[in-house]
Amino acid sequence: MDRFKWRLVILLTVGLFCLSNALLFIASTLPQRIEAGQVTPIGILDVATAFAVVILSIIIYGKGVRSASLSTWQSSYAVVTVLPALVLVALWLLLGTINWLDVLLPGLAWRIYIFAQTLPAAIALWNDSQK
Repeated sequence: MDRFKWRLVILLTVGLFCLSNALLFIASTLPQRIEAGQVTPIGILDVATAFAVVILSIIIYGKGVRSASLSTWQSSYAVVTVLPALVLVALWLLLGTINWLDVLLPGLAWRIYIFAQTLPAAIALWNDSQK
């Protein structure tokens, strides 16, 4: 049962992470700027999703970081070193559709940081649940 639980937590976190990135992209491509402090449905959903991603990532990190092997850290490092370059290429390709880089860049920065910190623990938990 434990293996099912941790895989479910990881899959839920991945899904929420993808939703959070999609909401960020939507907010940065809207034709009209959402002003700071303005409450919108997309803003409420974004904040709730971001909060859930951070909390679940902390839980995954806390549970799995000690069991991450050297090969897990090396694999994670390889992914995390390529990811920013891929994000920059994607930004370059989509630059014509992005209206608010000041919204997109900080959002991407903290999401990449959370991803980089959580990935080794998530891989370790996923692999430990196979045993």
